[in-house]
Amino acid sequence: MDSRFKLAGRSTLADSQRPRSRNTSTTSIKISNPSNSRVPPRPQYPYSPDPYNSTFKSSATRSIYSYSKPTEYSSPVKVDYVRQSREIPKTTEITAVPRQDSMGLVGLRNLGNTCYMNSILQCLVHTPCLNEAFMSRDFPDEINRSSKLRGELAIKFKELIKEFKELPRNSSFSPYSIKSLIGRISSQFLGYSQQDAAELLRAMLEGLHLDLNRVRTKPSYRQMTGSLKEGLEEVARTWWEYSLSRDNSIITDTFQGQLLSMITCKACNHKSISCDSFLDLTLPIPQYSKVSLLDCFKSFVKEGNLPSYKCENCKKPDNCKQEVTLYRFPKVLVLQLKRFTVNGFRREKLSNEINLPEVLRLEEFAPHSTSSNVSKARYRLYGVSNHMGGLSFGHYVADCVDQGSWYCFDDSRVSPTETPTRSSSAYVLFYYRID
Repeated sequence: MDSRFKLAGRSTLADSQRPRSRNTSTTSIKISNPSNSRVPPRPQYPYSPDPYNSTFKSSATRSIYSYSKPTEYSSPVKVDYVRQSREIPKTTEITAVPRQDSMGLVGLRNLGNTCYMNSILQCLVHTPCLNEAFMSRDFPDEINRSSKLRGELAIKFKELIKEFKELPRNSSFSPYSIKSLIGRISSQFLGYSQQDAAELLRAMLEGLHLDLNRVRTKPSYRQMTGSLKEGLEEVARTWWEYSLSRDNSIITDTFQGQLLSMITCKACNHKSISCDSFLDLTLPIPQYSKVSLLDCFKSFVKEGNLPSYKCENCKKPDNCKQEVTLYRFPKVLVLQLKRFTVNGFRREKLSNEINLPEVLRLEEFAPHSTSSNVSKARYRLYGVSNHMGGLSFGHYVADCVDQGSWYCFDDSRVSPTETPTRSSSAYVLFYYRID
């Protein structure tokens, strides 16, 4: 997974004493060096959606949660209140259009350093098509009893959704079972230390995917390559089908999209392409006085040099450039803003206020796409996981849409709020596709 930080710190605030303000609580932190011990060996074929990162991966070597943009340092400080067969399986067609019935205006109690988890669970529960898929009659048939958790996480998440629908408005409950199961997926979430919301999201999606993967026996690993001589559409189709032949579930139906990475040699003009899948994207934040989400996308697709890459045709090093664009659009688009960075020997949080369009159009970022769904590249914002504070203190809350209105979910408290059109605390964004 991404680089991680271990933090220490305790707060004496009891639940009833916590301030109503989003940014008034503090905790101390202790940062250790990042570790990439869980990143699998990288194949020789280059893939990196980050023009400024020379890390290369193929989607076949990455677990489901890491279908996101590789970054040099994207793991935020984990701060919180401390309180005591080979055939491609058929995919399920689900709509991303939100229903009008309530997903549930219910809070989640802080179990001790778990506001990072609560904010992500609220965004997932308020994902309309995911909510609908888990509550459908066909859901029991989707469960993979041979997964690591034997389907337990998927079953408990369905029970969580059911609790949201059945409990009275403004009530709350404790998500102990989800917390315990997530710890079994990733050991960093064992116990009650402070953690990162984006990493929790990836672990949660990985666990749910494994519990719902329709592929019981994966085909043998195949090294994926691509060239324009084969035709861009054919390469993209082959990579997409290969991805689905190994990972196919309600989670991939909902969140999986596809990137196009094109590497061009400046010396011989040879072009190599890869079309990796993703479940979320990490967007860099440009250092402008006024920043919009579209500015972040422009930085994401900005062409960059690959200083350590050797051309596979002429073998000349340090003479290639890379362009990364979108190719296939998911039903639900999850975006992580890269607010935590390294500047020399200094780590810092970027608190830029970013303009968040309620309706997001992305056609301009898929200039080479021949996919039929490129015309559907319009999205509406419905959920935000916010991180308030800095490197030494902070707290997570979620803003989500329910029945057309925005609400703030601050652990056990639920209250109406305004549409987050501009935010300096927005960290993970959730958009559904407008078909």
